[in-house]
Amino acid sequence: MKKNSCLLFLLFVSTNIFSQLMPDFQLRLNPSLEYNFNKKWGTSFDYMYCLEDNVNQFQGSILQLGFDFSPSKKIKFGIGYRFTTSYVQDNHRFLAIAQYKRKFKQFAIGGAIRYEFQTDNFDSEYMQFFNEPTNTFREKLIFDYKVPNSKLSLTFSPEIFLRINQVGINYNRIRYDFGCKYDFKHGQTLGLSMFFDDYADNRKADRFVFVTNYNLNLNNLFKKAKKTKKASQIVP
Repeated sequence: MKKNSCLLFLLFVSTNIFSQLMPDFQLRLNPSLEYNFNKKWGTSFDYMYCLEDNVNQFQGSILQLGFDFSPSKKIKFGIGYRFTTSYVQDNHRFLAIAQYKRKFKQFAIGGAIRYEFQTDNFDSEYMQFFNEPTNTFREKLIFDYKVPNSKLSLTFSPEIFLRINQVGINYNRIRYDFGCKYDFKHGQTLGLSMFFDDYADNRKADRFVFVTNYNLNLNNLFKKAKKTKKASQIVP
């Protein structure tokens, strides 16, 4: 309980410090759930509440549903759908991802390729004459480090964004993501991260985004519930 209280306090203090130091500071609150059907198949659900303008203005809400398939411990494939809503417009995003990660004791190195199709309307005439869908390829390198004798792990991930249009493939931006996560009992994980987007287009403002994530693995939660039920049924 004391560890949870300390982490929440550090989260609150860090958020306020970053919001004062960075004029383009944004915040994302990201609770999520995951469930494994078996050793290879799983699903996840995310909700993100996004704030911008030094955490003073609502930016949007995001709902995302995903499914993944892991043929081995090193390889993972996934598909997903993301719905974003804001005061300005709504967006639909479909994505597919392939990831490879290999562990070396406390270290893990990997990479991921991700494709995204995004549109704010499925009407063909609207997409042709008013607002074309965006097609994006994302290429990421992953470097993880697990602190010895601890449930804390650190990660660093540079990622390149490439936009595909009628002209060809154009470099859009690069993202630098630094983060950490701490594993609690019963499948709970608390993560804190900061990423910086460096846009190729000088007309777009670069941004710092602070992300908080709480993830709950339902498999571990159900295991705990079963053990508690069995223990209560034991006659003394």
